[in-house]
Amino acid sequence: GNTDGLTTAEASIRQATYGFNEFKEIKVGVLGRLWKQFWGDKYHGLIPKPIPFMMWIAIFVSLGTGDFADFAVILGLHSLNCLMAFYEETKAGNAVAALKAALAPKARVKRDGTWVNLPARELVPGDVLMLKIGDIVPADCQLLEDPQAPGSSCDLDQSGL
Repeated sequence: GNTDGLTTAEASIRQATYGFNEFKEIKVGVLGRLWKQFWGDKYHGLIPKPIPFMMWIAIFVSLGTGDFADFAVILGLHSLNCLMAFYEETKAGNAVAALKAALAPKARVKRDGTWVNLPARELVPGDVLMLKIGDIVPADCQLLEDPQAPGSSCDLDQSGL
């Protein structure tokens, strides 16, 4: 394979073509996440989860039988439970986002014939990476033989896959 790496211009063209080296995250809005807590979204809103479904049955049965006190209590408890779950989910999501930002991987890449450190999200197909012991492989890549150590081997820990 080519060990010269890419030029900045080539990398820019490939980034425009292929996009960033990252997974597309599906962002769900506040109302969608709140709805998920109230309905108990399973299978994209088509089927509710069992506990919220039973709560909704109890809410509608108490409403249908005219037992407004039970209706109000069950609806209030269900609403309180959903709001608390929404709050906890939001806190957890914020913590994960902060951790993800703090641990954003870097990659040692050959660009314009020089080794530079770049955020892993800026890697493009054709980039030449330098890996050392303990590195996390930041993208799908093809291993090239080190010309300074012909016949050397490389052990990879695939437990994170």
